[in-house]
Amino acid sequence: MLYHSQQQRLVTFAMFTLAVLGTAVTGRAKDQAPSTDPAQVFYVSPAGDDAAPGTEANPFATILRAREAVRRLKYTDQYPAEGVTVFLKQGRYELDEPLNLTPADSGLAGGPVVYASAPGELATLCGGSEISGWKQHGRGLWLAPTDGEFRQLYVNGKRATHARSPNDGKQFYLVSKWHKESKTLEIPWDVAKDLEDVSQLEMLLQNEWCQSILRVKSVERQEENQDLATVQLRNPGQDMIFSRLAPWILDGNAFRWENSLGLLDVPGEWYLDQKKHVVYYRPREGEDMTQARITAPRMESLIHIAGTVRRPVEHVVFRDLAFEETNWHRPSRLGLIEGQAGFFNYTATADNFQLFGRPPAAVELTGCKHIRFERNQFRNLGATALDLLFATNACEVVGNRFTDIAGTAIRHGTFSPPEYDHHYVFNPKDEREICTNDRIANNYITNAAADYLGNLAIACGYVRGARIEHNQIENLPYTAISLGWGWGPKPNAMLGNKIRYNHISDVVKQLHDGAAIYTLAPQLGTEIAFNYMADIQPSNWVTADKACGVFFDEQSDHIRCHDNVMSNIARPYLLHAIGNNNQMENDVVLDPDSDESETTRSFPHLGGKRAGTPAFSLKVMREPTPAVEEIISQAGLEPAYQDLLEQAQP
Repeated sequence: MLYHSQQQRLVTFAMFTLAVLGTAVTGRAKDQAPSTDPAQVFYVSPAGDDAAPGTEANPFATILRAREAVRRLKYTDQYPAEGVTVFLKQGRYELDEPLNLTPADSGLAGGPVVYASAPGELATLCGGSEISGWKQHGRGLWLAPTDGEFRQLYVNGKRATHARSPNDGKQFYLVSKWHKESKTLEIPWDVAKDLEDVSQLEMLLQNEWCQSILRVKSVERQEENQDLATVQLRNPGQDMIFSRLAPWILDGNAFRWENSLGLLDVPGEWYLDQKKHVVYYRPREGEDMTQARITAPRMESLIHIAGTVRRPVEHVVFRDLAFEETNWHRPSRLGLIEGQAGFFNYTATADNFQLFGRPPAAVELTGCKHIRFERNQFRNLGATALDLLFATNACEVVGNRFTDIAGTAIRHGTFSPPEYDHHYVFNPKDEREICTNDRIANNYITNAAADYLGNLAIACGYVRGARIEHNQIENLPYTAISLGWGWGPKPNAMLGNKIRYNHISDVVKQLHDGAAIYTLAPQLGTEIAFNYMADIQPSNWVTADKACGVFFDEQSDHIRCHDNVMSNIARPYLLHAIGNNNQMENDVVLDPDSDESETTRSFPHLGGKRAGTPAFSLKVMREPTPAVEEIISQAGLEPAYQDLLEQAQP
């Protein structure tokens, strides 16, 4: 499939029969899943046989066969009240198709269907496969034949680097000038003169709060000015990047080159020649190519859990599993023009009419109740890791570890369907369509947005009663947590969301106009409290320095922000075109260089609608008080989940 369409997902949904939501719940769900003593257990092993009975001694070979065994129990009225557990033995399960769960695969309230690694083991569900047939090519390179199309390569489970220039991932080149009339751009000839082949070359452009992957058509030295080169791009990227109103293309935008054999010049880099169907790799020191396991992703998704609004999938648990190696084809085939929060442009015009597409996810949920992901590892994934798209209710994402995610770690809720402009307001007559009372807690998220920089750790759209609590988030090029959508003042579906007790550090490292916590649009009852945010400083490679702790962006309103602590943050607040019903109180900035032990600092609006809202203020402290130290100590992972910080990939 070339790309995922939210419209295609939604057309299958009818109205479902959840109880009508009056107000968002305020109680805090317990982290521990209901204990079960299942009457039925099935086993799966990479060395098993799907013709076997699925016992521990004679396990199935695939999780799809185990799903059919669970279904048969239901069809024959033999499903036990205590539930069913499917134990997957240690090993790597390379899927040929996604695991599709429908309402027929639901468990019971007191007896869920549990998919889990066998005790003390780790089963890995992956959408990749091994590349074999490696041969020496000369110049320190190895090559292998492949008919795959992929944007990541893993050597012994470790990500290799896409051939690039500059080689240092923290360094970039700069655009000299954009020419909208000719739809070309100028760059210094010095950064283009060593390019050997541009037929598959990509320009990775940073513009404001997103990144674009632009396929290059030509790079030619100018006759009239030998110090410059003219770059022409391929469509559809060329037309969109020049016609789009925002984010802006500006002289001085940072970029780098990727995806050309001539760029493959340091150990650990790789290049896929899709014309010759060959992949090249330059080994790192100590890597034995005759023994190394080299894998690449194939599939865009691993699991689809898809109910309808009338008949949701219910009471399924995924525990102690690893999900890895998914793909995303669109950037290689069409390039990528990022919009906001990792969404990409189908089209964009000068009057700011933009249609957005939603990237695929390794695991996708629609029309679900009481689905739980607990203590899983999401790693080495090619787009979004986990996506709760539509009509989820009381689902939980608790105690998981997200590492090396190309896009967003967790995406949640309706944003703008691909047939509507991005200012679309979601406020359905039937509130049961809203993602409601879902909980995202005690997850460790690091190195998300590894390939597509405008993505986030947690991106929430029009959600209700969401609890985003006790997550530890670090090392991101852009925003950590985003809540809201639409950019306008109209009433929408958001109500009673909570962002509390999160530990967020070292984010907004590469782009700008982002924050540890970012909001959009009116959202009655949103609370942002008791979070600790640290080490957020503007990048040297952006055209402005808008990186901050809390960013209330366009029409953010009816939000209470209190008792948060910020340290080593260039701008604690950004307030842009917001409403007049926000409350900000008792927030603290720790500044050891402050002239006073405690003072007050104000933060005015950047512009747009003021509507009588005063400039907000917060406390600036040289040293933390006991109350502030308590907030810091309580933020982030709770004690039962601290092991996620030390958890090593096997």
